Amino acid sequence: GKPVLVTPATFVEIESMEGETTRYLFDTGWNYDWMDTCFKREGIDVMLADNKIDAFIQTHEHMDHYWGFPVVTKYNPNIHVYTPNTF
Repeated sequence: GKPVLVTPATFVEIESMEGETTRYLFDTGWNYDWMDTCFKREGIDVMLADNKIDAFIQTHEHMDHYWGFPVVTKYNPNIHVYTPNTF
């Protein structure tokens, strides 16, 4: 698959040689309303709600990478979250 930029969040879909697909969402932006709009525009909201995204990965603790996190949990409160141990 190809990465989809949901500024500044990124959605990555990986297909293994066996045809198995894994999906990750990296970071979430600085503004709840903007990220909600972006997620709806790109279909990320539905993928989260349908458990089609395997994990959320927070790359680092800058506010423009995590203030939109409540939007992720709005659509999937049980998503697996990876956060750096320095956070």
